[in-house]
Amino acid sequence: MSALGNEYTLVEKPAIDYMVDVLGYEYIYGENLTPLFGERESFRDVILIKRFRIALRRLNPWMTDESLNTAVKFLVNSEVLGTSLLEINEKIYKAIVDLDFTVTQVVNGQNKPQTVKFIDFDNMNNNDFLVTNQYQVQGLNKEIFPDIVVFINGLPIAVIEAKSPFKEGGEFVKAGKKDAYNQLRRYMDVRDGAISEGAERLFHTNFITGIINKYHAYTGTISSSYDYYLEWKDPYPFKKEDIEDLDNNGQNLFLLGLFEKNNLLKIMQFF
Repeated sequence: MSALGNEYTLVEKPAIDYMVDVLGYEYIYGENLTPLFGERESFRDVILIKRFRIALRRLNPWMTDESLNTAVKFLVNSEVLGTSLLEINEKIYKAIVDLDFTVTQVVNGQNKPQTVKFIDFDNMNNNDFLVTNQYQVQGLNKEIFPDIVVFINGLPIAVIEAKSPFKEGGEFVKAGKKDAYNQLRRYMDVRDGAISEGAERLFHTNFITGIINKYHAYTGTISSSYDYYLEWKDPYPFKKEDIEDLDNNGQNLFLLGLFEKNNLLKIMQFF
């Protein structure tokens, strides 16, 4: 059964392959997104600084070096934005979606506030979409290695846990769901009175958390209780017939419906 229960072979790798081959994401293995490769300065950093800076330049060509550094610090030093994960996440949501973040810049000899764009919701192709797996993050006390992390412009906007479809007595519908949910909560460090085993910063810019087990997939947010992690069943505007061998790859319905690039941007912006 150990071979049948291989989470990487049956769940994690097929999900990444689908996002790359069908949805057009760039893929880099987590070991190649370390400080050694220049993508971030330390394992405590969750934002891919190099990509983030390039995206800010592309989306805000008016920026000076000073303005760029101010915008980078706003998200990189996000722990100062609030006293809880939810408060920080809400402020970042407003900055990204509601364009509620400005920098002061000299325009025609006067200091004026300039709105910063972190993601281009109008032009999908103006963004950098990346998926990785086993992304190492140093938490307060321990390191975590989330199965799949999705980035837009260097910002980690989704975390997905992959579980074997043969867990929990072989009940395919909910196989591994509880384990994955508990793991996501540990990563967020929301256990009252417990020593931190998570890296809350990974979820400061998070929009989506997900659970996949090959045949089924569930989605929630950082504030969702277990009962509100619901199965994703509709790939709209696509049809189930568009998904090859759906009976054996039910998680692809979730990936197509939620992570097709246009769908993802609309869901992030409006839902």
